[in-house]
Amino acid sequence: MSFCCKAILLVFVLLCNYAYSQTSIIDSLKKRVAMATTKEQQAKALLDVCQQKYSLTADSLYQHASQVKKLGGENPDGRNTILADYYIAYSMVINSREDSSLKMTNYYLEKLKGNKTEKEAYMLFLQLKGIVYYRTNRTKETIDAYYSLLSAAQEYKDTLFILIAQRGISLSYILNGQDGEGLKITHSASQLINGRVGDRYTEIYGLLQINAAISYLHLHQSSGLLLYADSCEYYGKSAIEIGRKTENLFMLCQGLLVTGVIKSYKKEMAAAEKNLHDGLEVRKKIGDTLYIISDMIVLASFYANTKQVEKGVALCHIAIELAHKRKSLGLQSSIYNALAENYKSVGRYKEYGEALKLQMAIKDSLNLKNSTDELKDLEIKYDLQKQETTIIQQKLNITKKNYWLYGSAIFTLMAAAIFWLAFRNYRRRQSIKMTLAVAEEKRIATQSIKDAEEQERKRIAADLHDNLGVYAASLSSNISYLHPESNDVQTVNAMQELQHNSNAIISELNDTIWVLKKDALSLTAISDRIKVFISRINKSYPGINVEVKEKIETDFVLPSSQAFHLYRIVQEAINNSLKHSHGKNVIVEITAGTAWKVIIEDDGKGFNSATSLSGGTNGLTNMQERSAEAGWTIEWKGRQPNGTITSIHPTIN
Repeated sequence: MSFCCKAILLVFVLLCNYAYSQTSIIDSLKKRVAMATTKEQQAKALLDVCQQKYSLTADSLYQHASQVKKLGGENPDGRNTILADYYIAYSMVINSREDSSLKMTNYYLEKLKGNKTEKEAYMLFLQLKGIVYYRTNRTKETIDAYYSLLSAAQEYKDTLFILIAQRGISLSYILNGQDGEGLKITHSASQLINGRVGDRYTEIYGLLQINAAISYLHLHQSSGLLLYADSCEYYGKSAIEIGRKTENLFMLCQGLLVTGVIKSYKKEMAAAEKNLHDGLEVRKKIGDTLYIISDMIVLASFYANTKQVEKGVALCHIAIELAHKRKSLGLQSSIYNALAENYKSVGRYKEYGEALKLQMAIKDSLNLKNSTDELKDLEIKYDLQKQETTIIQQKLNITKKNYWLYGSAIFTLMAAAIFWLAFRNYRRRQSIKMTLAVAEEKRIATQSIKDAEEQERKRIAADLHDNLGVYAASLSSNISYLHPESNDVQTVNAMQELQHNSNAIISELNDTIWVLKKDALSLTAISDRIKVFISRINKSYPGINVEVKEKIETDFVLPSSQAFHLYRIVQEAINNSLKHSHGKNVIVEITAGTAWKVIIEDDGKGFNSATSLSGGTNGLTNMQERSAEAGWTIEWKGRQPNGTITSIHPTIN
């Protein structure tokens, strides 16, 4: 096909898609493509369209970049082809194909390393590597990639890419909870621009505004200070203004969403809902599934807080379907949390409990996957260490041979000195080998003990499930078929008590098996289990409100035995409040910062802890014994104006 025919075909395709263009800038650039008369002009115009990557859908970006490659002919090393592959790799990221994008990125980084004529393309791929790691929640690798970009940009004295690297590093710190460090880097980058926001720096300046807005949002969430809220709104509005001016859809929707969230904290609900909704609609134009789901979660949480449950539930179900297609367990867990918030906000505790159960199941699957990934990483590191040891050994052997070679050519004194050095190296290697052998033996012994304990724990859990669990379930099922013919109240009550006790046995067994199956459990996992327990017993105490409050900044991990003790202590404390306090509210508060603490509080009649403990109450005695065995302190005290507070925390020596 001649170039003329190809050009006509390209014009036809562009005209057919004209009505679906994202922005007026993209429309204008597409017109330039249609008006191009040579292959080089068309390729340059298409690459200009691709530069609008923050506003293009994945499919559109891929099509334009692929057309550039076709125009480039058979030359795989041409600049246009390299840039086209960069945009193809970028489109893979938007299309949730991060692994494929990373493979192409690593290929070009290896190929372009040290090639000063293609330094811009090399830095673009370094930036893309950071984006891939960021989107897959690999914080350390993200920071490493952006520091590599910063080093390259400083070497080439490229201010724009220095700013891009600083923006990526600051965002990684911000999303890792280090807002102070992130803000410092953000402000440093902004000062580098020094107020001269020309066309070259407008886009990166707007992205830096988003970083600042997110930092101040986090600071307001943790402190509640209005100053931080105002700063967040200022930078968010600045990003919106730049996004609209440059028609950068990514920047626009980020600005809309962050200002929507901060407006909700400032109780400007109508404006907040509009910003969040508008931001989601802009995001849909880009078609980035990862961010669409994240934005849906934010909006669904807003609907929960404003009790617009029907909207929130509907949005969660759409997000669940998208996350399922993307095969993202982390996103699914966050969606079910938002779904649970919506049900809880209007007192639909049955659906609330079901949503929490689903979220807990996903968390368990995610923890298992993470454990598997960690084991793989350890194996890789172990293999690398073995290779490094082999290389060191080879180098030592070569050194030894060289010593003998040089020794044969010089005086006897030097030969003796070389012999002494070789002997010292030999002794050192033997010492290293012995140390490594002892360390390996200790590791194997420790691992064997751990494996044996884990197998025994799992065996006990399996025996409980397969034996006692089956008998308990059978007992409960059989009791339900018994219908006493007499109207004797005592007989009926006895049957009901049997049914209740058999169900209690099953619940207790399930809780025990849950703990035994785990090597260790985090505070959030224990908290989720407590919520499930509460949802299970709520119907037996219709007049009492039981609530769990979490402020877990550090998610401590407890061994399974300690996790079991903590769960049982909290369970007993809740039962005591429900059965004996005669109050209306029971609150379980779990906090964790530098240390963790659990408080169970009710507004009942209260009790004399000294009298109750000296009286030998089994429940309180068991709670004390469990706490002592785990190395914790448990305390009971009165609550003003009435009620009881039970607190559990690690003992400070």
